Amino acid sequence: MSSIRKKFSLKGRVSRKEYLIEYLLKPIFLIVAIMFIGLLAIGFLNEFGNKVVGDILTFFILITSTILLYVSIALIIIGAVKRSHDIDFSGRWGLLTSVPFLVAVYIQPELLKLILFFNPLFTSFFTILFLIGSIPALLPKGKVGSNQYGKDPLEQ
Repeated sequence: MSSIRKKFSLKGRVSRKEYLIEYLLKPIFLIVAIMFIGLLAIGFLNEFGNKVVGDILTFFILITSTILLYVSIALIIIGAVKRSHDIDFSGRWGLLTSVPFLVAVYIQPELLKLILFFNPLFTSFFTILFLIGSIPALLPKGKVGSNQYGKDPLEQ
């Protein structure tokens, strides 16, 4: 299985170290990139005004940042599911990473519109909420040896 396919697969287990590096730190770098791209889009809007070139560039930048955002959220959730497998829990426990996000949307439903309509600065904030929700998955040590979800990642 290729490394990209393996990374986006919900099957298998990951150690705490791999979870931290692959599924938390890399999304953080993506979030920083999203914020930078969002600021770049604002700069293009200010520089070109309402000209067609500025609008096209801004649209392209916002679409790119939105794709990066969804990739980073997917990585965080997939990592939490695999981490749950390592602890010998169902992958559904990994979905708990979305609790801070869902609470924020429940408290302020208007903010969901900002996420859905390509606002990279606000969406980066909500991705950070996913990261906060995934911190508890770093705490417990994984089950030693194989379990129903695969081999021990430290033995491979």
